[in-house]
Amino acid sequence: MDFNILITSASRKVNWVKAFKNALNQEGGGKVIAVDINPLSSALFHSDLSYIVPGSTEPSFIHTILNLCKKHKVKLLIPSRDEELKIFAENKDKFNKIGTKVMVPDPNVIEICLDKLKFVRFCEDNNIPIPKTYSLTQINDLKRHFPLFIRDRFGKASKKAYKVENQQQLDFILTQISEPIIQEYVHATEYTIDLFADFDGNIISVVPRERIYVYGGESFKGRTYRNESLIESTIELATKLKLIGHNTIQCFFENDVTKFIEVNPRYGGGMNFGIVAGANTPRYLIKLLKGVKIENRIGQFKDGLIMLRYTKDVIIEEKDLNRLIEFGKAIKAILFDLDDTLYDEMQFVKGGFKAVSSYISMNNDINQNAVYQLLLDVLEEHGRGHTFDVVLKKLGLYEEKLIPRLVEVYRAHKPNLSLYPEVRAVLSSLRKQGYKLGLITDGNVEVQRNKLEALRVKDFFDGIIFSDEYGIEKQKPSSFPYQKAIEELEVSARETIYVGDNPYKDFITAKKLGIHTIRVFRGQYKDVRLHEEYEARYQIKNLKELFDIITNMEKNSI
Repeated sequence: MDFNILITSASRKVNWVKAFKNALNQEGGGKVIAVDINPLSSALFHSDLSYIVPGSTEPSFIHTILNLCKKHKVKLLIPSRDEELKIFAENKDKFNKIGTKVMVPDPNVIEICLDKLKFVRFCEDNNIPIPKTYSLTQINDLKRHFPLFIRDRFGKASKKAYKVENQQQLDFILTQISEPIIQEYVHATEYTIDLFADFDGNIISVVPRERIYVYGGESFKGRTYRNESLIESTIELATKLKLIGHNTIQCFFENDVTKFIEVNPRYGGGMNFGIVAGANTPRYLIKLLKGVKIENRIGQFKDGLIMLRYTKDVIIEEKDLNRLIEFGKAIKAILFDLDDTLYDEMQFVKGGFKAVSSYISMNNDINQNAVYQLLLDVLEEHGRGHTFDVVLKKLGLYEEKLIPRLVEVYRAHKPNLSLYPEVRAVLSSLRKQGYKLGLITDGNVEVQRNKLEALRVKDFFDGIIFSDEYGIEKQKPSSFPYQKAIEELEVSARETIYVGDNPYKDFITAKKLGIHTIRVFRGQYKDVRLHEEYEARYQIKNLKELFDIITNMEKNSI
């Protein structure tokens, strides 16, 4: 039976994918499945199977990964990002129940490893050597200890990490980091140790390597280094911390003195180095899960081996990108109506009325404010359709030829519009979460374009359908604008949500097409209730409520 392995947040970790593919080939076969939120991830094009999945901060993330593991009978899951580790640690029992082992320690271990302050305290409590650490209460004494090394409590990949040489630098750095870890600056060689333990915490292998050249927190040039004292200190740390699986540990070492900096309870960027040196931890993992006992291999690696890493281009055709499957995402596109859905259309109406009242006033010596108020009163009494006719008759100015001119003035005015308060943030968040956004709007095309320009919202949308551009008969509730939108966004109806406000025309056809429908109660139709056939499947009062609906759809789909 194949032994399938899933690597999350695969990104550009091509070496991880290749290492596990080689290990599977040596251990009887299987597939490596790579997933990521971004289709432009090079590792996706080297794995046996690849999927696009929701981000780890999305509520559907764990459900999606669980479903993938069920579908492909995944035996081993390898998380690759710090941000995922705690999520998987807290949910590993769910994966165990479906036969998937997650290479991650317990949540409390993750917390210690990812929180540098907790790591410092753990080491101090367990007599694990670390660089001398100072508290902010000692700040007046720090000038006697320059140079210092300051890092952010939750920083990673060498970000927000500074060597501080004097008081002026110290004062500035402390304004940049809200929770600093202040330590002595260690003048010693820095090492990365690849340590592997079985799932009971028994140490199997330890491979120290000197960090000759580091970029962005990753080692690009290194040298393996066998030293009994360094190995023993690392084993002590791993045992007390209760690490399992493959871990990437960093420290300083000089004259048999070890000072640990941090522990990453996962594979690191230079993982291949340890494998080539003699500790093939991907094979160890596969063997362990097949019930094979692995004997202690501590110290059994090639000493003095040198690593020189380099980048390599991955060239793909666009058709290869289109083959990637977005797994577990029930909803891929969200279509919006414009008027009274994203902004209060009365803003436009009032602006148009001001332009019309100004025109009438200038040409007939009538008080503009009086004309403007009359326009509003007639609208409220009679509704839309014949407002200008009624007003001109009330003013004794009616001429049939005037009506088209007033309509032209109304439509041509430059509107001053603003979105409903939450709209911009909601659209931005949906974009960041990877949803395609579309807009369907009826009405004079130039008028609708001017509205979008005034609202500064056009760039949020991947596709905009002006139905009147194709003829008035193509306005909603015609099926045309919905079908045109999903065609442009390259999604299916069942992967699409339509959000509107007008029950007379917005939802009846969308529902027949299989599009999910959401009605937002605001604008001129907020108090209108129609037969169920015309109403949307979901009802909200604020677009922020979209996220809960989408989350429930995702959960129910997987």
